[in-house]
Amino acid sequence: MSQELQQFYKEILEWVNSGAPIHPSFRENLGLCANLRMWLSDRGLLGSGTTISAQEIIFRDLYGSTRYPFGKADYNRDARDGNHYKNEKRLSFLRSQVGEQK
Repeated sequence: MSQELQQFYKEILEWVNSGAPIHPSFRENLGLCANLRMWLSDRGLLGSGTTISAQEIIFRDLYGSTRYPFGKADYNRDARDGNHYKNEKRLSFLRSQVGEQK
């Protein structure tokens, strides 16, 4: 995993653990892909697409899907309700990527 992707996972999990306050790069109603794009853009790193591709490979390998790795119905509900980061599947994924135990 790239340093950028690992740093993104670490920072977004810290944001979630702190109660998901207003943040320039993270939004509760957006999934990991959109938040990753914003985070990369804010750091001037969006151009190559390498980090986004790396995340897609992880999703494909772990969940068989790059589009809705935690389920399409869950995604749509969580986007509507602004609860993406209360979804235990997404939180478990983030914790596993940074090596954090619940």
